[in-house]
Amino acid sequence: MPADGMAPVTYTAVCERAGAWWEITVPELPSGRATQARKLSDVDATVKDLVALMTGTDPARIEVRKQIRGSAHDGAHATRSA
Repeated sequence: MPADGMAPVTYTAVCERAGAWWEITVPELPSGRATQARKLSDVDATVKDLVALMTGTDPARIEVRKQIRGSAHDGAHATRSA
């Protein structure tokens, strides 16, 4: 739980490879807002920035649950991070 005692809010990052980038859709946001990242390790920070910008939520409260789609990862990988 964040230091301010507020409960975390979880958002889903649906990640799909597109050339050298990962396309990321966040279905909980209006119109399933999308962003991109070069590496999967960048997804959490990228999604937290997008969610904070779109909702005004403190990034410290945002948890990201990754769903990796496509090729070898399809349906086989889901991770969660704070």
